[in-house]
Amino acid sequence: MPRVIFFETTNAAKAAEVATLFDRYGIKLVTKRPEHANLFARIREQSTLEALEGEDQGSLRRATRPPKMVNLERVLHRSTLIYEVFQSKEGTDKVGSFSHNVEGYLDLSRAKEGAFGFDSIFVVPGVDRTFHELKQAGFKQCARDHCVSDFIKEFLYRTQLGDWCWHPQEYKRPIELHRDPWAFFETNEYVNNPFAVQYGMVNLIKTVLNQGLFFRASENRRQNLYWFPGLNAGIPFTKKPKDPLHELIFFVHDMVHQAIPDLIYTGEADRISRFVYVTHRMLSEATTLVSADMYFADSVLRAGFKYDTIDNRRIYPLFKSMKSAGSFGDQKTLQDLLRANARFCLLGDSSGLKAFDPEKRN
Repeated sequence: MPRVIFFETTNAAKAAEVATLFDRYGIKLVTKRPEHANLFARIREQSTLEALEGEDQGSLRRATRPPKMVNLERVLHRSTLIYEVFQSKEGTDKVGSFSHNVEGYLDLSRAKEGAFGFDSIFVVPGVDRTFHELKQAGFKQCARDHCVSDFIKEFLYRTQLGDWCWHPQEYKRPIELHRDPWAFFETNEYVNNPFAVQYGMVNLIKTVLNQGLFFRASENRRQNLYWFPGLNAGIPFTKKPKDPLHELIFFVHDMVHQAIPDLIYTGEADRISRFVYVTHRMLSEATTLVSADMYFADSVLRAGFKYDTIDNRRIYPLFKSMKSAGSFGDQKTLQDLLRANARFCLLGDSSGLKAFDPEKRN
């Protein structure tokens, strides 16, 4: 029998949105208190939309049609999730709450019929997208989502440890340091192909493994999300049910971040410190995209393996188009591509990548 969370709400749209976050953990969300069920917790959520000057705008459920509504340049979406967990992992009931705020602005010109609440008019400045647009793209993170995420990280544990679909490791504990990570790679047919050796990918994998890298079978969301190459938190197993090759490429991508690990946070939060950290992180991402998503993926395909979900990818098809202009096996071309991708990731300058375009190279 699945565990049940009683969500005290009369808002069916809100309940449906929150339910999707719990589904992956085998938790059933109900809006009527069940008489006979394995009730895990009771939760309720309060949301407000506030002008930063202090004028409370309420829930704004009909914000697209009020006669006197005007665009607000700075608003705060404030959410509080109040919970009561019955018989937590420590064996006691727990009562508490999580709160989060997301700052943005309202743009009534972007209103969409049928959108949830004020999602279609609340714009997140950093990405210039509304909550509704982010939801459609699969990236919505409103204040309520953050609260639910905190609840999941604090209280939900998987019935089985995280593992791969196509290359199961069957860990008994989240971390098993007696296991040798290289033992997996030296026998893996995808990794040990002649083109991966030619491209230098095998040596790169050995280099990061020699830094003491280990694998991680997460038992909860907190462990799965914890990602900090600079402190070597281990590489989590991430399921990719549709494609065995993509599952491994995704893992190798995470591994290669160890080649340029994140800077270790020391408490500074000023503008320059944030700029340096993000720049360093994006340089690592630029390098990883080239080495794992371009060169490693290409080596496996050249070795004759299938990439079933290649049409859903964005990075490798770009590399495939570039390759039609000539060989990418020499060191200078690799360096030029790394340099061009770094400029794109750090500065948004795509001129270096466009220089590899077949029409412009010939």
